[in-house]
Amino acid sequence: MNLAIRRAYVDIQDGVQLHYREAGVANGPLIVMLHQTPSSSAMYEPLMLSMADDFHIIAFDTPGFGLSDGLPGTFNIANAASAISAAVAQLHDGACFWFGHHTGAALALQIAHDQPQQVARLAMSGPCLLNDVMREKLPIVAAEVPIAQDGSHLQILWQRIAAKDSDATLELRQREVLAGAAAGPAYAQAYQSVVELDTAVQLRALQCPTLVFAGTSDPLYGQLDAAFKLLKDGQKAEIPAAKTFVCERQTDAVAALLRPFFGAKHV
Repeated sequence: MNLAIRRAYVDIQDGVQLHYREAGVANGPLIVMLHQTPSSSAMYEPLMLSMADDFHIIAFDTPGFGLSDGLPGTFNIANAASAISAAVAQLHDGACFWFGHHTGAALALQIAHDQPQQVARLAMSGPCLLNDVMREKLPIVAAEVPIAQDGSHLQILWQRIAAKDSDATLELRQREVLAGAAAGPAYAQAYQSVVELDTAVQLRALQCPTLVFAGTSDPLYGQLDAAFKLLKDGQKAEIPAAKTFVCERQTDAVAALLRPFFGAKHV
């Protein structure tokens, strides 16, 4: 077991490099974790360490976020998912387990839809099955914030992140603000791409066992039942009072859902 988190890169098409964090049992079952926007794989460090005794865990920085290179053109979920799928194929043969939170859930679902042979089981925290109100609102709340000479763009991002969870630590807020600023246009483009997905079609098409869950104070919680009802082989759970940063702030509760679903020895 490796209780340290190591960091590395995978080379994919056109010289693009994807950055990832890795921890756990070298020969254990592989879980690939995909982060929300505008975060990075850093959001998964507590969860990775919590589950490292049973699993081999790799958490990627989405293309254009964290330390991963961006892909050519406008960010979209399909292209980002294809890049991550190709990276995983270099590191692992065959199917593995996948977990995504918010935008990461959309990416994991896209991979399960496009490359089902890579996905043995899928878990999604806050699956992105949007209603009409959400589709209209998301591009507004995640609108691009151009760099300002006086640094006021950072204050705008600070308020945006703080609105997601007023109890989040200052360190967590700062991490997310800096991640959002570094992502530039990809931040808004990622949300727009999620809005344009036909998530219902993808959920209905899933063949693998699938767990969907959300915190009861998560903005996507209201769509949890609807997402669950579309699954052929689904499980559903909720985490009381949890918000956007559930993976960092309620790590034990998230791990308690993922461990049995992914077949941990130590549940």
